[in-house]
Amino acid sequence: RDYIHLEDLCSAHLAALEALNAGHATDQFNVASGIGWSNRQILETIEKVANQKMEILEKPRRQGDPPELIADASKIKKELNWTPKYSDLETIIKSAWAWHSTHPNGY
Repeated sequence: RDYIHLEDLCSAHLAALEALNAGHATDQFNVASGIGWSNRQILETIEKVANQKMEILEKPRRQGDPPELIADASKIKKELNWTPKYSDLETIIKSAWAWHSTHPNGY
């Protein structure tokens, strides 16, 4: 799977708004890191960041699930000069863990 940091998603939206204000035509873009991680890597990183072990039940892949999902963000990089600032999985998960730890009931 291809994950991005929430701040990168926000900066991509800001880049798109700035482009629109500068006269760029309305368009659509993939907003992604271009890096893929397995579900196992995600879970292992969560355990490391949270310093907690989880009970993980491995199941067969669901019918129709693709073997990998990695977006091509070359268009937004080229047209809007946007690149993700946070492409390290541990950084992304640390940030999410910090927020959820301080907001256990959401907003």
